[in-house]
Amino acid sequence: MTSLRSLRSACFPLVVLAAACSAPPHATHEPAMQPGKVVTLLAFGDGGYHYDHLERKVYDKVVTEEQFLAKERKDWVEERRPPAEFDHPPMYKLPGNGSVIAATGQMPVASAMKTYCGHQRCDFAVMLGDNIYPDGAMANADDARRFRDLFTIPYGALVEGRENFRIYGVLGNHDWHTSRAGAMAQVRFLETTTPFFMNGLFYRVAPAAAQGEVEIFALDTEVLLAGTTVREAVLAEDASEVETDEIEQLEPWAAPQNEAERNMIEWLEAALTNSKARWKIVIGHHPLWSTAGSKFQQAKSLRRLILPVLCRYADMYLAGHEHTLEV
Repeated sequence: MTSLRSLRSACFPLVVLAAACSAPPHATHEPAMQPGKVVTLLAFGDGGYHYDHLERKVYDKVVTEEQFLAKERKDWVEERRPPAEFDHPPMYKLPGNGSVIAATGQMPVASAMKTYCGHQRCDFAVMLGDNIYPDGAMANADDARRFRDLFTIPYGALVEGRENFRIYGVLGNHDWHTSRAGAMAQVRFLETTTPFFMNGLFYRVAPAAAQGEVEIFALDTEVLLAGTTVREAVLAEDASEVETDEIEQLEPWAAPQNEAERNMIEWLEAALTNSKARWKIVIGHHPLWSTAGSKFQQAKSLRRLILPVLCRYADMYLAGHEHTLEV
């Protein structure tokens, strides 16, 4: 299993090369890729952080550099991280009031990915959720500007000259914060705007550039978790996990609303089982393991739901959410 997580307020590219090496266990009788055939996947997530689309209180309250660092240090200690190893995200000063906030990494990373793809072949990409911070789309007229700033400008021309290049997306927990209507407004935009691609909240797709060798299976892990029990993540003073009966309250409108959403795991197993692709890549927002201290209960719940299916049929699972880069 492979899990991609992004640094705080940033996104990171991951390139996966699927070449004619050894076949995965479930594909030993399938034809091998042609010698020298390489498919390049670009993966990024948790990058939808833009200075013009933050909570109102960010613009109304002035935070000094000292206050910003004090808050970061407090959070660090509360997450049971070693105080001597304290680090903080890059800082940015809002032009309007001089308030210090965390800097976004979206445009620098998008630029780096564009540069990379200008020199190397990028066949397709996956966008792993939390595409719009802090609360997703609003299902109103402001969404047009939001989609332009967070999708079209950074990623619309990520790869030029490749007609079949697509960015296959999933939603994250932040994308669900406003309402189900807001979440679906984002889905509709990504369904209808090149080079982005979605086909509902969960779907399967065979990227054209992979010529049938790769198939992607996209999940909405927020819907999965909202339909089950997730306990609060609590740490002891020594950073060990504490079991608790407290239940995490997820957005009620993210809970499964129809038979298809309630049967997402059964859909995944059937889709993986009948796929003829050599490489089966499952993407979602939440990771299966969590080491940063605040999301391990979500990971435990997700493992119970989908890990057996992934271990039997999938070659790779890519996720965001954790804000650390881990494999």
